[in-house]
Amino acid sequence: MVLSTKNFRQQFLYLASEIEDAGGGAGPINSLAFNVENVNTCSPMPNFTIRIKTTTQTALTTTFEDGDYTVVFTENDFLPTDGMNVHQFIAPFAWDGASNLIVDIMTSLIPGAYTQNASVYYSTTAFNSSLRYQNDSTEASTATTGSTGTMRSNVTFNMSGVSITNPPNPAQLVAPANGSTLNTPVANLSWGSGGGLPTGYKLYLGTTNPPAFVEDLGLVTTYEANDLEFETLYYWQIVPYNAIGDAVDCPVWSFTTMPNPIVSNFPWTVDFGTTSADWMPAYWTQFAGLYPTVATGTQWFHDDWLNDATSGNKAAKINIYGSTRNGWLVTPPINLPGGDFQLSFDAALMVWNGTTAPTTPQEDDRFMIIMSDNADMSNPTILREWNNTGSEYVFNNIPHDGQNYSISLAGLSGIKYFAFYGESTVTGNGDNDLMVDNVSITGGGATENPIFSITPASHNFGELEVNETASISFSISNAGTGSLGIQSITIAGSEMINLANLPTLPTALNAGQTASFTVNYAPTAAGTHTATVTVTDNINRVAHNVSISGSAVSGGTEDLDPPTNLAANVSGNDVHLSWTAPGDTPPPPRMDSLIDFDELRKLHSGL
Repeated sequence: MVLSTKNFRQQFLYLASEIEDAGGGAGPINSLAFNVENVNTCSPMPNFTIRIKTTTQTALTTTFEDGDYTVVFTENDFLPTDGMNVHQFIAPFAWDGASNLIVDIMTSLIPGAYTQNASVYYSTTAFNSSLRYQNDSTEASTATTGSTGTMRSNVTFNMSGVSITNPPNPAQLVAPANGSTLNTPVANLSWGSGGGLPTGYKLYLGTTNPPAFVEDLGLVTTYEANDLEFETLYYWQIVPYNAIGDAVDCPVWSFTTMPNPIVSNFPWTVDFGTTSADWMPAYWTQFAGLYPTVATGTQWFHDDWLNDATSGNKAAKINIYGSTRNGWLVTPPINLPGGDFQLSFDAALMVWNGTTAPTTPQEDDRFMIIMSDNADMSNPTILREWNNTGSEYVFNNIPHDGQNYSISLAGLSGIKYFAFYGESTVTGNGDNDLMVDNVSITGGGATENPIFSITPASHNFGELEVNETASISFSISNAGTGSLGIQSITIAGSEMINLANLPTLPTALNAGQTASFTVNYAPTAAGTHTATVTVTDNINRVAHNVSISGSAVSGGTEDLDPPTNLAANVSGNDVHLSWTAPGDTPPPPRMDSLIDFDELRKLHSGL
C-alpha cells in the first residue's frame, strides 16, 4: 500500500483465532514488525506512535473505537527502512489469548510538502480489518472516523507460543450463507478457523441431517462440491481437529442448489427484455480474457437496442475499443438432441454511443460465436468470426441498423455452451458499440420460417360526427413456422387516432399464434384525419406499416332558410294559415291552423 499524505491514523484488527492459528499464545507480546517493501520518498514521521488494545469487534467500522489503549512504541521523526522494521515495546503487552487486538498507529503533521509514504506488504481479509484517516492540515490524533478496507498490513508479533491442551473450536462459516440458494451449478464451500489451533478439517456433506462424512481435507478452508442435484437441499458440516481430538458442537449449515438451467425445450429465445431488471438473463454468465483464454470479468452490459432510447427494447452490448476488450457472454447449457438445429440472433455495429455505422476499418477488432462443451468455455470451437482482415464475414459490414444471422448446428448433440465474444487489442483504432439481441435456437425438423401477417391490412373509419368514437381490432399472426418476435407497436399521425389494448411486448408468436390490439378514432374537430401504425418484428427488424384514416363532421341542427308563400284565409271566426317549406327540400304535408277568434279574445282578456 502506497499513500501520499502529511499525517495519518491507521488501525489494524487481528482476530484471536488468526493469532492462535499462526502459533501465538496467551502471554506477553514484546514487539511487532512490519515488512516494508519500499521506503519510496517517505519523510521522517513526527511523533510516530503505536498503541494496542483488546476488543470484541470482529470487523472494524468507520468509527475509531474508544477505550484504554496502551502505548507500546513511540519515536519522533521515525523513518522506516526497507525490509523488516521491528518496533520493540516500551513494556510487554499482556494478551489474554482470547480477545481480538487493535493495533493503532499515528503520526503528527510532517513539516513542508507531503511525501509518498513507505509501502508495506499486505494481505486481503474477508472482513474489514483496516481503518484509516489521513489529512494534510489536521492532526490525525483528533480523528474519530475514517475509511475501512480489507487490505491489512502483514505483522509479526514477538510473543509466547500457543500450547495445545484442548481440541479446536468449531469452524466459522464464510460461504455460502446458511440457508441460501445457489446461482451456480457448483457449491464453493468456504470456512475459517474458530481458534484452538486446528491441524485439519473433516467435511460432511449430503441431503440428510446430519450429513454423511465425505473426506479429511487436511489444513485447507475451501472445497468445491460438484455433481450436485439441481433444486436440492444440502446439509454440510466442518469438524476441525488437532492432536487432542475433534471439535465438538460443530454447527450444521445448509444451502439449496440452483434450479435446473439446462435448456431442452425448443424453440428457445432470449430477447434481453425491456427494463434494467431483465439483466442478466437467468443462468447466463460472463468472462473476460483474450481468446482462447478465459478469466473472471464482465464486459457486456445492458443498453437500448441500436442506442435508441425510444425503441423500448433492450439488448446485450459491448464497447469495442482499446487494447483490453475481450468479453465473453455465455448462454446457459443447451441440450441439443441432434438434428437440424440452428443458432440465430440479431447483431448491430454502431459508433460509440451513436446510431451510425463505423467510418474507418479496425484491423484488430473481432466478433466471434464460440462453442464449448464446458461452462468455463474451455477447449472452445469458433463457429463464425467477423473481422476486417480477410474473413468471409467482415466486421465493419455488420449493419448499424441490425441484421439477423443464423448459424447451423446440424449434427451437434449433447450439452453445449455458446459465447458471444467481442475483441479489441489496439488502442486508438476505433471505438464502436457491438450489440446482440433475440438469441434463439430453433429447428429439429423443417426449416424455421416465421411469416408476419396482420388483419386488416389498413382501415378507414369513414365519416363520424365530432366527439363520437369508433374502434377496430387488429390481429397479428405467424403464418409460417418457428417463432415470430414482435418487438414494438407504435402509432404516428393525428392525435385523434390512438392505440389501446396492446399485448405485453416483446412477445413471441409460434406458428398459428396471434396477438391483438385496438385502434380508436375519437375526433374532437371536423376534418380528415390519418395515422400510421408501425409493427416491428424480429425478421431482419422489418417494420410493417398500417394506414388508418377517418373524417369527422360537426353534429347538431343546420341553419335553414325561412319558409315562403305564407298565406292567411279568414272565414268568420276561423283563420286558415299555409306556407311553403324552404330550400329544395320537398315540403312536408301542409298543416292548416284553425283559430277561433272568440277563444283567442278570451285568452287575451284572461276571461
